[in-house]
Amino acid sequence: MKKLIAFLLVSAMIVLGLASCGGGAVSSESVSESVSESESTEAGKTTVRVGGMTGPTTIGMVKLIQDQNNGASANDYVFEIVGAADELTPKLIQGQLDMAAVPVNLASVLYNRTGGKITLLAV
Repeated sequence: MKKLIAFLLVSAMIVLGLASCGGGAVSSESVSESVSESESTEAGKTTVRVGGMTGPTTIGMVKLIQDQNNGASANDYVFEIVGAADELTPKLIQGQLDMAAVPVNLASVLYNRTGGKITLLAV
């Protein structure tokens, strides 16, 4: 009896999970709108200066760096990868970098040191 109930619960979760993943139909109008939007943004790409540290702090940017190298990124990115966070701190405060991947404890120090001009984007 317990096996039957467990089987039914698992089956119900699978069916509900698959039903919730269903996507809506894509019309040709929405496809043409998205193509025209991407063409208009490519003409006006923004240059973003990004700093990071070698190692796990910057590992999340690997796809972005790869997309930039392949020309598939939405904006133009200029990366500066350094060995230590203290090399990024003055550049970030002086405005030479638009964003940087730094340890969380340094992010709080930068926020306090700049009076809130530098904020945390994600953890």
